[in-house]
Amino acid sequence: MSGAVCTTEDKIKGIEEVQQTQIKTKTDKLPRRDDSSTISDDADDHFIVVAIDFGSRYSGYMYSFKSEFEKDPSKIIGKHWRYGSCDLVTAKTDTSVLLDSDQFVAFGYEAEEKYANKVTESICSEDRMPDDLFLFRNFKMQLYERERIQRTFKLRNDRGQRISAMKVFSKAIAYLKNDAMKFLKEKAEISERDVLWVITVPAIWSGTVDVTVYEVQKDDTLNEIHAASGGAWGGENVNKAFMNIWQSILGKEKYKKFLTDYQDDVIFFRNGFESLKRQTNLHEGNENNRNYILLMPEYFKEEIGIESLKSELKEKHGDNIKIGRGKIFLSPKFLMELFQETIKSITEHVRGIFSRVNDVSRVIMVGGFSEAGVLKDKLKEEFPDKRFFIPDECNSAIMKGAVMYGFKNSYIGRRISRYSYGVNYRTVFDPEIHHPMQRSIVDGKQMCENVFKAFVHAGDNLVPGETRVKHTFRATTNPAIVELYASMNRNPVYITDACHIGDVEIYLQQFKHEREVEVTMHFGNTEINVSVVDTKTGQLEQSSIELLK
Repeated sequence: MSGAVCTTEDKIKGIEEVQQTQIKTKTDKLPRRDDSSTISDDADDHFIVVAIDFGSRYSGYMYSFKSEFEKDPSKIIGKHWRYGSCDLVTAKTDTSVLLDSDQFVAFGYEAEEKYANKVTESICSEDRMPDDLFLFRNFKMQLYERERIQRTFKLRNDRGQRISAMKVFSKAIAYLKNDAMKFLKEKAEISERDVLWVITVPAIWSGTVDVTVYEVQKDDTLNEIHAASGGAWGGENVNKAFMNIWQSILGKEKYKKFLTDYQDDVIFFRNGFESLKRQTNLHEGNENNRNYILLMPEYFKEEIGIESLKSELKEKHGDNIKIGRGKIFLSPKFLMELFQETIKSITEHVRGIFSRVNDVSRVIMVGGFSEAGVLKDKLKEEFPDKRFFIPDECNSAIMKGAVMYGFKNSYIGRRISRYSYGVNYRTVFDPEIHHPMQRSIVDGKQMCENVFKAFVHAGDNLVPGETRVKHTFRATTNPAIVELYASMNRNPVYITDACHIGDVEIYLQQFKHEREVEVTMHFGNTEINVSVVDTKTGQLEQSSIELLK
C-alpha cells in the first residue's frame, strides 16, 4: 500500500479541531451497544487459553490450562488432524470450507474429502454437480490484493461460484471454536466463560512472509525495533508455480476440468507436493541429489495419454520431469527453479532489513514454509554471519506463541507502528501550509478540508497500556462519526495521502444539541481501542471502531 492514494467519488467532509467545527455526522440511526456483551481480555478471569491460527493454507488450534502453564509455559497442546484413511497426521488442517447453500457442511481435510467424494459420485452416476455446493480453499489470500474490504465482498472458488466472504469466514471460525470446545470438554468440565480466545492475525495475511525484528530485554521481554513487513512470498507461491506447469501441459480447458471434476486427484496431488516441498534438500551436488517422486493423477493419462504426455514434458522441460509406471519423477534442478523467485524476494527483503538493523545476530524461522530445507539453506548461505534457528514443530510455533501471549501479554514490551493513524478534520486555512485545492468557505471563514490529523506516526514506539493519544472534538449529532485513516507515510498532510480504514462511532447519552468530547486512542496492544469522555460531565460514552461497511 506504499504510496497509494485513496479517493472517493463523493466529497468527504472532515472534522475540525474543537475550536472550529464538528465531527462528521451520520444520518442513519445506529443501534446502541450493550455493555454486557463486552468480553474481558484479562487472562486472570479464565483458566484456559485457546489460540486459533486461521491461516491461508492451514488452520488449527492449541491450548493450555493455567495451572499447567504456570508450571511449564512450553507445555502447550493442540489437536492433531488426520486426513481420511491416510497416514497423514498434521498439527493443522486445510483452510477449506464446504457449504451446502447457506448451511455449513465441513471444514479442513473433511471438507476436501467430502467434496471430492461428491464429485466422484456425480461422475459415476452421470449427474450434474449441485450448483449450491460450495467449496472454498485458501480463500484468505483473496483479501490480500484489496485495500478496503466491505461487508458485501464475495469470495470466488475454483468453479467460479461466489458467496459472501462474511459467511465463509464466520462459518470457518465458528467451526474451529466449536471443535476446540468439544475437544476441551473431553479433557475437563468447562464452559465458554472459562476460555480466553486468541485469534492470530498476521501483519499482512498468512500465505505471506512477515519479518519482524525484536530486541531481547534483560527481563526476557521483547521490544520490537523494526515493524512487521513482508509480501506474498509464502509457500503457496511455490505451489502455484508447480501447478502452472501442469496447466501449460494440459491446456487451460483441460486443466480447469481437472480442478473441478477430479477433486480427489487434485487433493492427493497437491498434498503430495506439499509434503515433498517441505522435506526436500535441493542443493545440487548434495549426496541426496536424486529425483523426487509423486503419484500421477489418472486424469493426466486419460486426457492426454502417456506417450503424448511424455512428449510434451520432454519438449518443455527436458529431463527435469519424467513419467513412468504411474509416477512423476522431478529432478532437484526443476524443484529448485520453482523456489527461485520466491526465495529471491525473501532474501532481498531480509537483506534490506539487515542493512537498516545491522546488529541482528539470530534469526528464528517459524511457520509452514520454514520447514522447506531449500529456504533455510539458502538463507544460511546468503547470511553466513547470522545464526538461524528452526524450532521443533515450527508450523505450530505461532499458535504456541499466541497461547503464551494470552496468559502473559507483557512478553511484548514495545511495538513499532507500521502506519500513521489519524482522522479527517477541517482547520483554518493557512496559505503558507495548505494547498488551494483544499480551501473552502465556512461561515465566512477560509477553511482547509481533508486534513490528516495524526494520532500516531509510522515508526513511533507503541507501549502496551501506555501509548494513549487524546484529541478533543465537538459533536453536533448522535451518533457521531470520526473517520479513521492510515498511511505508510510518516507525515501525511491530507487524507488523500492515506486510506480510509474505518470509523470511530460515538454514542452519546442525554444528547441535545452539541457536546464536546475527548477521544482517546489506545495503541500498543494487538488491537486499537478507543474511549470517549464528555468533557463537561466527565461521563464515559459508548464508542467502537467499525472497520467494515
